[in-house]
Amino acid sequence: MSYIISIHYLLLIFIFVIPNSITIESQLKFVFFNGFNIIRCSDNQVQVYEQDDESKNLLTKILNCDNGAEIFDSGYAGFVWDKLKIICSSASDQVHEELHVKRMFEGHKVKDMLPDAEGQLGQSKKSYELQVTSDDDGENTVIKSKDQPANDLYFKGRTIYIWFPGHPIICQIKFKGEESNSCSSGTEQEIEDVNYACFYNPGADEEPTVEEMIAEFKQVDEAEKPDDKKAYVLDLEKPVCIYFN
Repeated sequence: MSYIISIHYLLLIFIFVIPNSITIESQLKFVFFNGFNIIRCSDNQVQVYEQDDESKNLLTKILNCDNGAEIFDSGYAGFVWDKLKIICSSASDQVHEELHVKRMFEGHKVKDMLPDAEGQLGQSKKSYELQVTSDDDGENTVIKSKDQPANDLYFKGRTIYIWFPGHPIICQIKFKGEESNSCSSGTEQEIEDVNYACFYNPGADEEPTVEEMIAEFKQVDEAEKPDDKKAYVLDLEKPVCIYFN
């Protein structure tokens, strides 16, 4: 009897949660080609590709997992992280980032520009407000953060996680400023020390979490990998994630 009650209880929860969930694309509509990227192809395989001439290619040429052809849309858009600028306010007491993104391939239409983005500052669960803007043809796309205090804490560097609502993608951007506080009136600087990484989980029911991304990257880092390849498949099961409230 207790078993039957527990099943009914789970069904009630399921029915309650569905109307409030976000519909997630089952296939990848866009990807980034530079930085370090991991695609969860299935429960048992991941595809890894890094920044180099070999991986900056069509997905059809770098995806070698068993179901590679099923995980991306044939009309997907490809992007590359271009540059990250820190922009100081005219009063030099506020600062924001502008993360520039370029299209990888010619011929993509305006509809293939990046969708809206949401951010989180590190693992603090603190929301990081972002705005995506593009010119008319989508050649120049910028992910811009809100203004924030230009203090020493800011210029020590930060880790930002970025989601694109409705898409099974999470990206991690890490950077450090050049000085403890390098803001002067109206200046801008391009940051050289930036690390880009993205995790893709097509077919999932929900957007990937920070914890999932960290766990996936940890087990890839610890796995035995080919020495001379920048795009490869690893037979790895989904890692167990621990969530802390």
